[in-house]
Amino acid sequence: MLAPTYYQLNRLKMLRRLDELETASGSARSVYIPPGSAMPEIEKILETVLEPEQMPLNLTKMVTNSTTGAVLFWGEQHKYLILPPFPITERRVSWGYDVDPLRSLLQREFTIALILVRLGAYAIGVFRGEKLVSSKVGTGHVHSRHKKGGSSQQRFERHREKQMEVFFQRICTHV
Repeated sequence: MLAPTYYQLNRLKMLRRLDELETASGSARSVYIPPGSAMPEIEKILETVLEPEQMPLNLTKMVTNSTTGAVLFWGEQHKYLILPPFPITERRVSWGYDVDPLRSLLQREFTIALILVRLGAYAIGVFRGEKLVSSKVGTGHVHSRHKKGGSSQQRFERHREKQMEVFFQRICTHV
């Protein structure tokens, strides 16, 4: 039985690992599974590549739970399950270490918006690839909770909720 070892690789290290796989010898299979695939469907795909006794524990569960899909490289020398940072778009089973779809996914320059909100402060950033294209930070006035009790507590709570609503509307406008 295989014992899993978990790694988190950045883009450059993952591309280097794909280069190593591409030059590796021996028989292998590559499986690309897009997100949202059902567990029975995943099990059926994996059974075409692996014998039931070869199947590592929790492999199907890890693939099913992945929000970006999974890539499985299964060969004599290397056995990798990769959960990519961006979604796999096509289902694919092929012979050898077929690294081209994953490499093209990792080399694409995605545009990503990052929005961080904490009551009273926010930060918005737009990235193209690894470059920050645009950003905005700001603050807003939101009272903290009023815990004294009594008849005024509900009034302060309604006032605070209105301040939060205005603050979030302002953030949404910036976004």
